[in-house]
Amino acid sequence: MRRPVRLIPSTKTQQVFVRSLSTESSKPIISIKDAVFYRQHPATISQDAQSNSPLFPKLTFELPSSAPIPKHWAVIGPSSAGKTTFFEILRGQHLCFPPTARSFPYLSRPDIGREAIRSRVPSQAIQYVGFAGKYGGGLRGGSTAGAYLSARYESRREDTDFSVLDYLAGNIELNPTDTEMQRVSMGDALLKVIRDLKLESLVDMPVGNLSNGQTRRARIAKALLDKPEVLLLDEPFMPTVGLDPPTVTTLSPLLHNLAEAQAPRIMLSLRPQDPLPDWVTHVVSLGPGLHVEYQGPKEKAPGRTELPGAKVRSSPTQLIYSREGLRLKERVRAPTGEPIIEMHDVVVRYGDRTVLGNWHQIIN
Repeated sequence: MRRPVRLIPSTKTQQVFVRSLSTESSKPIISIKDAVFYRQHPATISQDAQSNSPLFPKLTFELPSSAPIPKHWAVIGPSSAGKTTFFEILRGQHLCFPPTARSFPYLSRPDIGREAIRSRVPSQAIQYVGFAGKYGGGLRGGSTAGAYLSARYESRREDTDFSVLDYLAGNIELNPTDTEMQRVSMGDALLKVIRDLKLESLVDMPVGNLSNGQTRRARIAKALLDKPEVLLLDEPFMPTVGLDPPTVTTLSPLLHNLAEAQAPRIMLSLRPQDPLPDWVTHVVSLGPGLHVEYQGPKEKAPGRTELPGAKVRSSPTQLIYSREGLRLKERVRAPTGEPIIEMHDVVVRYGDRTVLGNWHQIIN
């Protein structure tokens, strides 16, 4: 009986195959070359030319899938400079001219299996989480708010008070089926994002009880569960009412860890007065009229470079600005008088939960 013949690929064939895979995996995730974008087709009849002005004319931008030295990007610009619009373009929104000027080579690689077909769609592979304007509210996805909203730390709970774990697992239906009512399974992916975003102590807490800072971490965790290739975070450090101060200092290291692991790649948008994390290596500076003034290494960016805590390194001719973006003049210490309100050993507690305690503050 004849033995079956085994075909063994030559070393040269194996090298070509490995080189091919390596080339595919090193393709850029986003590639934009000399493009201009419009919200509507420029040939549309009876439209206001000003409302359909070009978006970022002659835009060229590339986000690599991998690099010997990782690049961590931040998009910086004042309000109405188009930071959100820039992110929308990166996700495949708005009309591109010429159409071939924007592509997603890494998402088109052949090694993406049928089970991961969603990873080929830019709007799925490139996730967006906004924290300003209409995006800056609570945990979207639930349609119900409990009676505790007027007192965030109220001890009473209702049937519609979904926990953080319910939110992360998508178990937020008002009329769930028997399957949906079962206890949420703590799978490996869910456990990992809970651990990475420091949510272990919050999983059983109603989502309405979260502070704004905790809500931001929960929203980022929810986006990570979709396993995106890129996560766009729109103004994650923007101060809001109720933002717990430690969040500004603790969120940045968490994002740094994700960015270093490239799981996923992280891009931030910031206002000029926001602190620029020291782990950001490259910036895109947006100017008035929806155009890019600069993109490249942050050390070569014109103007000032901000460090954590919004401290500013300035040259002798460089203006210094406050955290609110106001020019700082000579500092004059205001005279102080007798305190109007003085507190000692104050504890704020709802039921058995202490919200504030062991703090001292004098308000003049």
